[in-house]
Amino acid sequence: MFKDSYARSIRLAAVCVVALALAAPILSGCGGNSSADQRPPAKGSGEVKWLIPPRPIPDLGQRTVGGGARAAVLLWRAGRRPPRDAIVFLHAWQPMPPYVYGAWLRHLAREGNTIVYPVIQGLSTKPEAILPGALAGVATGLRAAHADPDSVVAVGDNTGGALAFDYAALAGSQDLPAPRGVLAIFPGRNPPGGEVTLADLSRIVPRTLLEAIAGSGDPIPDGEAQARALLQGAEQVPADHRRLLGAPAVGRGGPMRPTPAARRAFWVPADRLIAEARGELGGGR
Repeated sequence: MFKDSYARSIRLAAVCVVALALAAPILSGCGGNSSADQRPPAKGSGEVKWLIPPRPIPDLGQRTVGGGARAAVLLWRAGRRPPRDAIVFLHAWQPMPPYVYGAWLRHLAREGNTIVYPVIQGLSTKPEAILPGALAGVATGLRAAHADPDSVVAVGDNTGGALAFDYAALAGSQDLPAPRGVLAIFPGRNPPGGEVTLADLSRIVPRTLLEAIAGSGDPIPDGEAQARALLQGAEQVPADHRRLLGAPAVGRGGPMRPTPAARRAFWVPADRLIAEARGELGGGR
């Protein structure tokens, strides 16, 4: 199931480069954050090394907390206090700055969330250090955001999708709030250089709502198999809380591009999962 990782990574890198090139005109030239909203990094934090230079996301406040690969970026709707409802957003392979997902993060912030965006890795981070870096960023970000522990939902893309399930599995042992829901988009666990450390997914809290997206639009050749493996690994979660969603081809960039097809394939399921996981669709859990 974990074969052809190098070829997969080349394809994913190509997708990311195209997405960044296409996203740049959308995310630049639209105004930036005011100095009041663009808070400086926490004192003593190490420099974050992104794959490409970061940019502000229009209409969002942004603050970096922590240092280096164990840092996180907080994002929220500009001009307002950061909400305590939190979305942990785990990006794909390589240290990608938040503006790569800028349109989607802006949508999530406008829905009343603070986004906790862990840095996860540096430019030369080894695969076995990815999970510890992600968990450290989650911890730093949620603590700095004063997040309501009962509001946290995790969303992850590609490598971040697998890490979102890992975070749910390890939250209890790491003294972190367990996410109410997890959405993994095209999850994959095998970047170049080796596989990202696998957590024991049977430790995910049974009440957690788990969803994974795979399908013809998935850039990972064995993506559906990896998505199914994540859901099956959470064996103590009731079957009706584990869902595999199909995703049609949505064009270049996937969830990084705010096209109508991408909104339908990714934004709509995420909005529904967030509402359901927080009990906003009636009944709760």
